[in-house]
Parts: sequence; C-alpha cells; structure tokens
Amino acid sequence: MIKGDVGDAIKALKQQEGDPLRSIGSIRLVKILAKLGLIDRLRLMVFPLILGETGKEPIYSDYPRVPLELVETRVLDSRLVLLEYRPAARAS
Repeated sequence: MIKGDVGDAIKALKQQEGDPLRSIGSIRLVKILAKLGLIDRLRLMVFPLILGETGKEPIYSDYPRVPLELVETRVLDSRLVLLEYRPAARAS
C-alpha cells in the first residue's frame, strides 16, 4: 500500500534494484502514472470480443495524450495478442 504522494512513492520504487514494477488491472493507477510521465512500458492485451450494449465507456477516455512506440508483439493463442509499447521520445 502506498501512503502519501503516489508519484514520489513510484519514483522511489523505480530507483530500487530488482524486477521491474508492474501494475495489472489498475486503470486508475495507470492513468495517474501516465499523467506523471512515469510509465516506461505499456502492455495491452487485445481480447477480440464484441461488447454490444455493455461497452459504452472507453477506459482510456480521460488519459493524457501520450505518443507510443510499439516495441513488441506476441500472439499468445489463436485469438489473443499482446502489444507492448513505450512512450515515444518527445522532440525537444
């Protein structure tokens, strides 16, 4: 559990040695990290499914605009695809 400022806590965790940090399924946390520029890579899983009436609210609707560069693709089975992105280098 993070107490205090999320940005400061994540920056401190990123300085520690060990495995990379991961967030699975926390859209709210990913939105905060994107706004703070703290995302190094973003993995999106594509699940081909037609949602019809249930899919009305896009989960990325209030994300900041972040240009992404595709760094890896992987087909996991006959219908799932993993897309891995990192924030694109911004022109100075």
